[in-house]
Amino acid sequence: RYSPVQQRTLCPGDMIVLLTDGFMEAQSLGKELFGIKRLEGVIRANAGSTSAEMIRAIDEAVRSHARGREQDDDMTAVVLRYL
Repeated sequence: RYSPVQQRTLCPGDMIVLLTDGFMEAQSLGKELFGIKRLEGVIRANAGSTSAEMIRAIDEAVRSHARGREQDDDMTAVVLRYL
């Protein structure tokens, strides 16, 4: 289920986004998952943002998708920018 470990070299400005599956599994009122594709879109659209702005953008996108539906799972995010 997990991808093999990969090693990457970071360059100044690179961002690492670590999220629990609660973000991808957040559901709309019609029970449609937020999903990885939407999440990738939010991350790409906010690639130049600060770590705090990235977390806010992801949170806002998921909340907008859920439209008030109660959260089913934990949502934890850690976003790091390599300086």
